[in-house]
Amino acid sequence: MISHSLLSAVVVEPRMAAIWSDHSIIAAMLEVEAALAEAQAAFGLAPPGLARAIRDIPLDAFDLATIAEGARRSAVPTIAVLAALEAKLPAHLTWALHRGATSQDLLDTVLSLLLLRSFRLLAEDLVTALERLADLAQKHAGLLCLGRTYGQAAAAMTFGARAGQWAAGLCDPAAELVELIQRVPAVSLGGPVGIATAYGDVAPALIARVAAILGLAADPLAWHGRRWSIARAGAWLAGLVGAAAKIARDLAELRSDAVAELCERGGEGRGGSSAMPHKRNPAGETAILAAHHLAPGFASTLIAAMTVAEERGGGGWQAEWQALPALCSLAARASGELARLAAAVMPDEERMRENLAATRGLIFADRAAERLAFRLGRSSAASAVARAAGMVRAGAAGTLAEALRAIGHAEAAEACSFEPAAAAGARAAHMAAERARRTAASLRRVGEGRGQDE
Repeated sequence: MISHSLLSAVVVEPRMAAIWSDHSIIAAMLEVEAALAEAQAAFGLAPPGLARAIRDIPLDAFDLATIAEGARRSAVPTIAVLAALEAKLPAHLTWALHRGATSQDLLDTVLSLLLLRSFRLLAEDLVTALERLADLAQKHAGLLCLGRTYGQAAAAMTFGARAGQWAAGLCDPAAELVELIQRVPAVSLGGPVGIATAYGDVAPALIARVAAILGLAADPLAWHGRRWSIARAGAWLAGLVGAAAKIARDLAELRSDAVAELCERGGEGRGGSSAMPHKRNPAGETAILAAHHLAPGFASTLIAAMTVAEERGGGGWQAEWQALPALCSLAARASGELARLAAAVMPDEERMRENLAATRGLIFADRAAERLAFRLGRSSAASAVARAAGMVRAGAAGTLAEALRAIGHAEAAEACSFEPAAAAGARAAHMAAERARRTAASLRRVGEGRGQDE
């Protein structure tokens, strides 16, 4: 797990760190055991007072150092937690504590509980980021700027269309979170070999009741040896960081001296340099990119952990406890910083005009060739435009349109216009913004615990 320290502060999100803190893990264990006791009492498998007795025990009654030492000795923290819990319960109730369950039932369900809370925190940040990117796209839908491919001037577009692509790129993983919240965090309850022997025929109903109490999905089969749900969550978290990193990379490059088409409003004290007081480094973008460097490794750990030996195995399961919280923290850092940046960045319209003018119209070469192709054929049209472009580069003409007119291709010169790009860019910007708002609305519903179709 990534701890909250001086060196990790750049990539650790404090709100997510709190969800996965030691105290939160102990609290979640007590919550799961109380839910199990409450559900078992409904089926006559546990005394009615056990659940309340568990819930009445304060968190500060558990010594974290002792539990950590127990985890080092047994390779699981649950044994020490259960021993401490049993010691704090009335003697007449202890016989039913953790009845029919195993350490993996408890910890897997705790992972699900904390993962659900993590997903909901991410949903909040994603809603904010998507709405702010949608605002950016719509506000600047028709603002012309230079589109670049492979770092080179390509064609005119609008800044709104670029922001819309950022929003659409974030929609791709964000839309999947709707299903993940509803299906992936699930109860696991199967006992030593995963077949819930201790509960007999009531096992499916018991599992469903535990799930309802905890607000988790009910999987009637224990998933001790089936780790796809955890691996899938990890892959999604890493993918979310990747989507944020794509936007962060663009933002950093657009803020560079060479491009200088974006600036960040507010944020005093961010991105300073110890040696160069004039600089303002892209600190937020850097945090997201750092998270992206880390996330794939943790995701691969979860995929590797899928090779469970027979009904239950060791090593991979324990590795999940490190990788999953780390991925949640990295994703929260990336999505939270992205939400802030989406509200803070603003385009430099004058610089965008300057960068467009600096191309001297060469970015219209494709449209000019298309216009000429009808009369000259594709090959001859390309040659004519290449000749005109050569004149511009040699200084024989100021712009591509001027060069085309000079060599007798006035109809191609008419194609050197920003109007089609402005119209197409605005259309793309509004479509992307609409999609982002729809996705944000769906996320808001499930993030609040309501159904997708409400």
